[in-house]
Amino acid sequence: GVSFAVLDTGFDNIPQAEGIPLAIDITREGGIISEYAPEFKLGDETLEASDRLLTALGQAVVITEVYQESRRIHDIIKFCSQIGKLSFLMIDPEFGPLADKESLEHAVRSGVIPLEGLDKTADIVKVLV
Repeated sequence: GVSFAVLDTGFDNIPQAEGIPLAIDITREGGIISEYAPEFKLGDETLEASDRLLTALGQAVVITEVYQESRRIHDIIKFCSQIGKLSFLMIDPEFGPLADKESLEHAVRSGVIPLEGLDKTADIVKVLV
């Protein structure tokens, strides 16, 4: 398939060791998106903006874990709620959700749909196709 990556920096600030080879692979069958000038550095505002862009680009969001310290996941949950984007939280039938109680309750109040079992990913695809 086609893959796209959203940068939370400018293109000149992709981490060399792990980022450059991955960026090259992604651009072969997709692309890399940044809202920033090439020299722009990572900051709190760039993280939130890239989370907003990631949320807007997908057909739906699938969350595998959410904890109080998961700022980026909480941003994505907020943006999904604001724009009415379908969002799902995968729940392991044996171990339960990978989430603390407060974050799980917040996600559900914000419209995230809990799905128990990895086999439920097929249900997500059916909704989207």
